Amino acid sequence: MAAACGVPPILTAAGAEGSAAVREAYRTFLFAAVVPVANVLAHEFRAKLASPDLALTFEELRAADIAGRARASGSLRQVGYPSSLAAEVWGLPIPPDEPPEPSMGQQAVAGDDPANRPQG
Repeated sequence: MAAACGVPPILTAAGAEGSAAVREAYRTFLFAAVVPVANVLAHEFRAKLASPDLALTFEELRAADIAGRARASGSLRQVGYPSSLAAEVWGLPIPPDEPPEPSMGQQAVAGDDPANRPQG
């Protein structure tokens, strides 16, 4: 019955908890099965309930994937994205006391001192 609903078999297998394969299956199920169906339902709910601002959210379900989203955000920061943008892309909170970062075009290169640049 679970397979008919799009639930990957590994999510119902005994003893598979905590493995990378289970986490990936969960992500796939959430974003390939649950969210698309919820989007259709939300559209119908808005129409039938005359509530244009109604939205279905899955933040609680995404919380189980916080480690994966944090790794993905870290990868973006490693290639030069500002921390605030990398966190926003993956739905992670930004600490309120984080200093603003320069835009990607203004980031300094390590060891680059403007005083040592040739004048001209």
